[in-house]
This record gives sequence, structure tokens and C-alpha cells, in this order.
Amino acid sequence: ARITEKQRTPSRAVDLPVSAYGVFERSPEEYLRIYEIGYPSLGEEKAREAREYESLEEVGAADFGTAMHSLLERIDFRNPHAKIEQYVQEIFGLFPEEAGREAHRLLEGFIAGPLFAKIQKAKCVYRELPFVLGERHGRVNGVLDLLFQDQFGAWHIVDYKTAFGDPAKVQEARYDLQVALYAVAVYKLLGAAPQSAVLCFLKNQWNHEINFDPASLAQWEGRLADLQTAILDYRQSLVRC
Repeated sequence: ARITEKQRTPSRAVDLPVSAYGVFERSPEEYLRIYEIGYPSLGEEKAREAREYESLEEVGAADFGTAMHSLLERIDFRNPHAKIEQYVQEIFGLFPEEAGREAHRLLEGFIAGPLFAKIQKAKCVYRELPFVLGERHGRVNGVLDLLFQDQFGAWHIVDYKTAFGDPAKVQEARYDLQVALYAVAVYKLLGAAPQSAVLCFLKNQWNHEINFDPASLAQWEGRLADLQTAILDYRQSLVRC
């Protein structure tokens, strides 16, 4: 069958998850591999292949992170120590014992921190909250790890990371962009600008907080539009090659 020029020309719309934009900004080649071709990163591929482990070192970061998110989704913020042992056993039962111990350590560190204390006083808390935004050049989808309204009525986003965190890591991975797009979504869905987004790095209990207002969110949305245009142009350049 003959492929027409119309069939070869990519659509002038992008439907991508939030994570794709940070990857594209960091490395268009990596974006192409993961989001256009559909080939996973090396770490993700190892995580898919390995499901039984003999040591914590063999546990893929993706697998451990997914399990840790499941654990955080189940804990009771009002009574955080209730059923912790049960949840760790249920979620990390197929992992080596040291993985369960590490998960318990990370969770206890989080519970002891100031962010957890703030969440405990919240008026309302939403976990694993999916969203879809209809933007100028296509849809953007994602899932918020945690959205809560504090005792004073302000909204806050929390994004869990199971890695070690520092300012260089935030910059390298474009995490500021990721949580800013979450904040844009919250603003559009609630009609109120979230006060902050917190990247919570569990390995070293380090939090990176970004504050927002309507003006800054408009700038972030403009950056999103520019990235969508850049991705569309990048797709078009691949067709011409």
C-alpha cells in the first residue's frame, strides 16, 4: 500500500503525560525513545524483567517506587502507625526483607517530618488524583500523588520521590516543571491557585517547595504551550528526515 503525504504528516496536536515535557526539555532523543517509539528506559526495562529479588540492590527503582507509593496511599494520616506492619508486609511481601525494612524507615522518617504534621491538620486530603487538561495544542494528563487543603484553606500539592533529593537533582530532572504543571491543573480544576507544591524526597527526607500565584501559573502555562509547539516541530522534523 502506498503511504500518502497526509498519512506521513504527524497530527498538529499532542496528547502526552506531564512527565513527557520534562523529558523533552532535558533530551529530545530520550523523549523520542520513550514517548514516540515507546521503548522504555533501561531502568524501567530491568524493573519489568525482574519480579523476584534476592537483595535490595536487585530491586529496580521503578518497582520500589511503585510499591512505596502504594504504601503511602494506604496510611491513615490521623493515626499513621496503625497497620503499618500489615501494609508493609502486604505490599513488600514479595520483595527481600531489607526492602520492607527500607520502606518502613522511609515511612517513619516521613511521619516524623513537618510536612506530615501539616497534612495531619488538613481540612481535606485527596490521594492519587487523576486529571486531564485540554490545552491549545492537545491534552495533558497526569496523577497527583497528594492534594490537600490546609487548616487555613490554602491548597497544596505533594509529589513523592523515593530517590535522594537536592537542588541539582531537581534542576536536572526538571521536577519544577512537573509540579508546576500539576499546579496549573489544580488551578484550572478548582478555580483557585494552589499555594505551593512540595517535592518530597523520601530517601534523605528533603523537601523542595515551590510557591505559586495566578501570575506565575500563567507563565508556567505559557511555557507548556511553547513546549507543545516545540514537540510538534520536532515531530515534523523527523518526518522530513
